[in-house]
Order: sequence, then structure tokens, then C-alpha cells
Amino acid sequence: MTERLPVAITQGDPSGIGPEIVLKCFLAHPELSHEAVVFGHLGVFERVLRWVDPEGQLQLEALSWDGVRLQGLAHLGEGAGVSASTSTSTTTSSNGVAGGAAAYGANIKAQVIKLQDTTLISKYRADYENVVINMDDLVNNLMLQTTLTIDQSKPEVGLEKLAKLNQAKAALNSVMKFIDKT
Repeated sequence: MTERLPVAITQGDPSGIGPEIVLKCFLAHPELSHEAVVFGHLGVFERVLRWVDPEGQLQLEALSWDGVRLQGLAHLGEGAGVSASTSTSTTTSSNGVAGGAAAYGANIKAQVIKLQDTTLISKYRADYENVVINMDDLVNNLMLQTTLTIDQSKPEVGLEKLAKLNQAKAALNSVMKFIDKT
């Protein structure tokens, strides 16, 4: 008889109901924790676990920063060919710089996912938009104040400050576009 491989389950949207459903499933059917590996952000699952399982029946164990598993799967990692940790090789060998591009890209993507799990834009979009709008208003007022107080004997100093503030406005515009498209 061949050994069954575990089922891989992803958390879905970290601000959605996926983590809650996964944890409630394992609470209702603890025997399934030996047959599945859950991939997601450990911090998200720990937060949800505090209110889904206040008695502490489930124990989470991190396999990597972006993966978690429910305790009881240690035997599956040996001999079953199953690994939840990601390998990031930077070997370029005969392929030159391009040989490490895939690993480099994977590392960048991992950082993006970590930041997305932290900022939860879909959940806090309106709050973030308000921050950017308020910051834009602040920059506008600073630009007006700078314009009205430019030292006429050294106008280049004031103009440089205005240019920097204008760059800040462009950056805020980029941030707002990013928030709106995410």
C-alpha cells in the first residue's frame, strides 16, 4: 500500500474568511490535520486562531515565513517527497546572471507577499486613501508657504524646496494609484 500524500490548502485572501474556514475545519475534524498542509502567513493564522480556538486545541508550526502547517505532519516530510519550504538557489553556473533570475524574482515576490500580508490593502483601502489625501493636502500647504516665504535674495533655495515638495506630490500620486489598483 502506498503512503498518501498530504493535501495542500492555501489561505486565500488574508483579510477574507479563508483562514477562519481552514482552522474551523481542523477543529471539527482534527484527524484531517495529519493529511493536509496549510500554506499562508503564520501571523494571519495566529490572529484568527486566538478567537476561533480560545481553548488552544490546535497548534500551528511554521515551515517557512509564508507557510504554516498544523502539527502532526512531521512524518510526511521524510520519505514522502513533500516539502513546504521554498528553495531559493542563487546559482548562476553556465547561464550567467540570467541563471539566478528566477530565484531572484521568487525572493522579490516573497517580499511582496509579506508586505501585502502586513498592509492588508483590501481591508484598509479607505483608511490608506485618507492618509494619502491628507498628506497631499499637507504638501500643498507647505508648497504655498514656501512660495510665499521665498527669500528674494536667494530664490534658488526656495525653488529647490518647491521642486522636492513637487516630487513628494508625484510620489503620493503613485501611492494612490497603487492603492486603487490593488
